[in-house]
Amino acid sequence: MYKNQADIDRENSFLASIDPDWKIGSYGIGENDVAISIGIMVPIKGNAAKIRKLEEAGWEKTFRVRREFNVFGQKDGNIMYQRLNKRLYD
Repeated sequence: MYKNQADIDRENSFLASIDPDWKIGSYGIGENDVAISIGIMVPIKGNAAKIRKLEEAGWEKTFRVRREFNVFGQKDGNIMYQRLNKRLYD
């Protein structure tokens, strides 16, 4: 639990309002157990409008990554993910 857990809970609720499966995936921790930034990885395909909502709420795109996915050892394709971060404190 972080000292600013209320801020984190509010952001998680916001993410759930956009997509019920989205949750904060990473935390940047400062002194005294305070989360100073949060991050999420979002599949790009089909989520352009949702990513725009995150940007309007102060989230910033940082980078994209391509991940291969395999089922039973067969290459089935790639998924592109967008990393977004939000600073809670400056």
